[in-house]
Amino acid sequence: MPPCQLLISAGTGDARVHLTEYKFENPAAPPMFCMLLRKHLMGAKIAGIAQPDAERIIEFEFEAPDAMGVLAGKRLVVEMIGRISNIVLVDDKGLIIDCLRRISDDQMAKRAVLPGLIYNLPPPQEGKLDPMTITDDIWRKMFNVNHADADAEYAGLGEASYPGGTVDKWLLTNFSSLSPLICREISARAYGETDFRIENVRDGGAALRDELFALIEIVKAGDYEPWAIMDADGRSKDFSFMRISQYGDAYNLSRAAGFSVMLDEHFTREARIARFKQRISATSRSVRTARDRLVRKLATQHDELARSADRDRLRENGDIITANMHLLAKGRHELVAPDFFAEAGEAGEDAAEAAEASGVAEAAGDVAEAGVAEASVDAADAVEAAEAAVDAAEAAEASGVVMRTIALDPLKTPQQNAAKYYKDYTKAKNAERFLTEQIEQGESELQYLESVLVQIDLAENELDMEEIRRELAMTGYLKMHGKGMGGSSAGIAINGASRAGNARGGNSQAVNIKGGGAKAGKPKGGNARAGSSKGGSAKARLSRPMRFLSSGGCTIYAGKNNTQNEELSHKLAARSDIWLHAQKLHGSHVVICPEEGTAPDDNTIFEAATIAAYYSSARGGGKTPVDYTQIKFLKKARGGKPGMVLYTDYKTIIVTPDEELVNRLRQDGSGSI
Repeated sequence: MPPCQLLISAGTGDARVHLTEYKFENPAAPPMFCMLLRKHLMGAKIAGIAQPDAERIIEFEFEAPDAMGVLAGKRLVVEMIGRISNIVLVDDKGLIIDCLRRISDDQMAKRAVLPGLIYNLPPPQEGKLDPMTITDDIWRKMFNVNHADADAEYAGLGEASYPGGTVDKWLLTNFSSLSPLICREISARAYGETDFRIENVRDGGAALRDELFALIEIVKAGDYEPWAIMDADGRSKDFSFMRISQYGDAYNLSRAAGFSVMLDEHFTREARIARFKQRISATSRSVRTARDRLVRKLATQHDELARSADRDRLRENGDIITANMHLLAKGRHELVAPDFFAEAGEAGEDAAEAAEASGVAEAAGDVAEAGVAEASVDAADAVEAAEAAVDAAEAAEASGVVMRTIALDPLKTPQQNAAKYYKDYTKAKNAERFLTEQIEQGESELQYLESVLVQIDLAENELDMEEIRRELAMTGYLKMHGKGMGGSSAGIAINGASRAGNARGGNSQAVNIKGGGAKAGKPKGGNARAGSSKGGSAKARLSRPMRFLSSGGCTIYAGKNNTQNEELSHKLAARSDIWLHAQKLHGSHVVICPEEGTAPDDNTIFEAATIAAYYSSARGGGKTPVDYTQIKFLKKARGGKPGMVLYTDYKTIIVTPDEELVNRLRQDGSGSI
């Protein structure tokens, strides 16, 4: 038997004790109860294992040295009783040292479980009999409880479900230690139906008695068999110590190699799959929330940028107000004046040139900012220039010039209205510069988040998700608590979205694949070990990139997430290695590592391109263009998100994602949970 550990679980719905081959990562900070067990049971020996009759309880008896080194007896009691499952450490005097779940008097009136109290077993279920003690006489009296000659001792045992209700419910109500699955199985074997009505029993319960007593004989003889109930996909749906026939062809039965193997499959593996899916769902939800928020922000910025494109009209409004200052007074709501900026003949153009040459805008702006109404030399110059502009405007109007209506703030003076338009113009001009930069950064960030969503879809196990979550935490999208964060490099690549000249954007990440002895002088990674990161502690585990072997015997690597892509493309690959990436799509970086001095053949490039297409957002699609180039033509995008790359001197090959080919070439296993 391979090395294994004893698993003790007191979880709601999955309380159990069995051996397991799965490895569990210890938390960064052990729980208090765990530290207590280490203190009392470190170096202890198991002296015995017992189970109280008809109870879902296991007691481990230990011989453990005390503070003076003297051996003392201790018990670890595992109570697997539904939502109040518990693990209790008891000393040699029967006193509770501590427990996983402390239960006070007000929480459970019948029994308190607190340090210092005497440990008592959970009280038996009221109104239920132990099936191991049932005799023919007791059975007859129970089944005929509605008859007039029934003994008072058994009166009421079946009244809740008899004569109404189903056989399985009657068994469940009257007997302890029987699960709903076993009660349905007894009903199905006795009467052919799991929901057979008890009032339809016509044999006095003889068939039911035979099946129940047969079950009791199996238990007394210890003739147990580990049977798993599997669905069409091979996933465990339930399990039992006996062969279950009630489902017919709806489910498949599989006899496990042992009870621990069966429980491992049903609980541990399924729990890992469920936890893995839950992590994927939670992480995807967080990333999508950030992406949607960013999309809304970009839409607002684009609208503001579009509005700033009409900023010249704001300056023109200020010029026209200033040119017509003599016609205005405080309290006006609008100004209708010749639009000497419109293309309406030579006169209109001459008027516009006169207004600009006069310095009207600058003079009026200075007056408004200084808070001077009409008492300065600049104001006089502005009025004089405005009169000249009006004369020009009248001349333009005679030649059919266009009139413009300008909204005014009645609470402001004409000078202040003009200054307001000039100020808005300046803000719009500055906004265009700032918005352009912010939109560029936002679109890069959006590509980053889109690439993360693809990497989440490609994640194969919890370690892959751990790397993605660590990366998101380091880039500020997730908050992760506890140790294990520091020191690991994290990166994400933006695939094929950006261009600089004729360079395309790609994706890159972090994990060593060549051990330490990569090609001398060529690889950037030096002697980095697989899974290591540059700088920082090595506490954060990194999974390995996927490894493939082409039909021609050439090694191919592909990053499973952005962290691996970063390391693969920028640190581990040699300058002469071939880098591949699905064109303008998010996905994995693929690197062909031929022997030094050789070049990969066309079939190897085709197979590597198929891998790149399969591990991208094109999976499940049709023909996909894949770019490939040498690593020396690859560089990190300046100022881009972690992993963003640019590449030149590339060629393109068209392939179709082929799962069968990819699985055939893969060398590092299927990446299952």
